[in-house]
Amino acid sequence: MRLGPQPSTARLVAILLITAFLSTQSPAQTTRSKSTENGQKSNKGSSAVATSELKVSESEMRNSIERYAVDRGSLMRSYPVAISSARRDRFKKFYSDWLGSLLQLDFDTMSQDGKIDYLLFKNHLEYELRQLDIQSRQLAEIQFLIPFAKTIIDLEETKNRLMNDAMRLKLVYDRRDELVTAALSRCV
Repeated sequence: MRLGPQPSTARLVAILLITAFLSTQSPAQTTRSKSTENGQKSNKGSSAVATSELKVSESEMRNSIERYAVDRGSLMRSYPVAISSARRDRFKKFYSDWLGSLLQLDFDTMSQDGKIDYLLFKNHLEYELRQLDIQSRQLAEIQFLIPFAKTIIDLEETKNRLMNDAMRLKLVYDRRDELVTAALSRCV
């Protein structure tokens, strides 16, 4: 005996997928524990690192990788909706541009550290591009289950744009108030 309408399996799957895809993705920032010279982990409570523990990186890739990480973080904040086609398109261009600029570098003239960083960075960029393709195919497969997803994504992107515009507008008004206050204090 049925007590009421039961949700179909397809609807339950759609709800689970939407919940998973609409969650905002951001890079995890973790810290790794320092190792001592004998290979055991240090139990120091302080976050300060002794100068003797620091090793100066000689990799030619260091500045590029650091700039990449900053740019990627900025893009993730600018495009927070994980399943947005605008985000996928922008990240595909971002990863492709970085891969193109990486391939223009002279691998043979790099130090050992530079070569290792080059290969790891290249593999990372290729992996991210493959992940975007996989995500596109997955979304295409479930699109019929979630016909309202585009509406929700558009609303979320519009909300984020309006919030960014509001913050910029607040900064302009705050600066205007500072200038008016300064001008009035000079007149008095």
